[in-house]
Amino acid sequence: MVYSGAQREFIGLNRARNAVLETAIVATRTHLISAAEIRADVARLQIIVDKTAGPREQEAMALLTDHIANKLASSATALATGG
Repeated sequence: MVYSGAQREFIGLNRARNAVLETAIVATRTHLISAAEIRADVARLQIIVDKTAGPREQEAMALLTDHIANKLASSATALATGG
């Protein structure tokens, strides 16, 4: 070998971090997307987090799923009461 080197270290792809980011985007659009579509998206993203996440991503995903569940519940309550 004559030469070996690297310009910078490969940080890699973090699928769980990207899934958490996508979930955060979904969480900001609960008023624009149907509840069924939101649940489907979050379920798909949760699989990725379950498979590849570390503690930080797991905690972030839990916070986001709780937030989304609360938003969907409050929207359903508002629709049921006419408010």
